Amino acid sequence: MKPQCLRITSVLILVSFLFFIAYSNKNIYEIILSACLLLTFLSSQMFWNDPIKGSLIHRFDSITSKATITCFIVYTVTQKLSTVELAISYMASLFTMAYFFYLSHCHSYNEWCCVKHIYSHALAHIFCFLSSLYAFI
Repeated sequence: MKPQCLRITSVLILVSFLFFIAYSNKNIYEIILSACLLLTFLSSQMFWNDPIKGSLIHRFDSITSKATITCFIVYTVTQKLSTVELAISYMASLFTMAYFFYLSHCHSYNEWCCVKHIYSHALAHIFCFLSSLYAFI
């Protein structure tokens, strides 16, 4: 499995952006979140095209994605979880995302861009995508 396949899973960020266009309230917070999505998409595409550990683009992608995830979580938790069921499903998605990012980190520490690293990071991308949708419902 090549690391460039993570460029495919990061395309899900654009699906979140399309969800924003179709379903969002278009308030200032959601507009900022949508801009964060586009910046994260661009940094992810650039990094996973040639994933050099510790490179400038790696650090930029890491900071951008962590900041975007944090903004999404804060906004979603404070503004969008109107029912207990919604909150439980959101938390399940977040914990699953965090679990796969943790696995990705562990595997990349042992061997950069090994199959387990790429696979777990791809699953983290998928759960990031699912979690991001809650901000726009």
